[in-house]
Amino acid sequence: MFRLYIKDNSKLLNDCFDFDWKCSKIEKLLTSLGCTAYDIGDVYEGMRFFYPNIKNTYKHFSSFTPASGIIPCLGSNSLAEIIMHTPGLLDRVNLNLSKIDLHFVSTNATRCQIKELEVIKQMNPDKFIIRYQFMELLVHMAKERYAIKAKAKNKVSTDLTIVDAI
Repeated sequence: MFRLYIKDNSKLLNDCFDFDWKCSKIEKLLTSLGCTAYDIGDVYEGMRFFYPNIKNTYKHFSSFTPASGIIPCLGSNSLAEIIMHTPGLLDRVNLNLSKIDLHFVSTNATRCQIKELEVIKQMNPDKFIIRYQFMELLVHMAKERYAIKAKAKNKVSTDLTIVDAI
């Protein structure tokens, strides 16, 4: 049954990360915040470093609520469970569950940015997010939690806070 199973290795993880990064709107989001190409590169490398943890978290929680029983994805309840198991994430001032729900809906409304991948667009279920959208949602949460808090400080400080948060 499992003879064709391919164990995760660094090449496979890097390929998956690059695919997820290309599908997401993370670069566009960071650019709209005024991040430089250098800052975006820092976020890219930081997320690549933590990608095995991001993938495993997604994999674990998406197994509870597959859409139509076949597509592993995260619903809002699974996301709330992840958030509740992450101490210190919610500060109830800059980031709370209602803001995360709004970002969940807006992230869910976006589709893969690679035009050639119609299959991904068709397999992306409504009211659920898939792996690349989970990464995008993490960036939205970091922006909400740290960038807004740093508004009083200068622009460079805000960019660095986002990069450090991710």
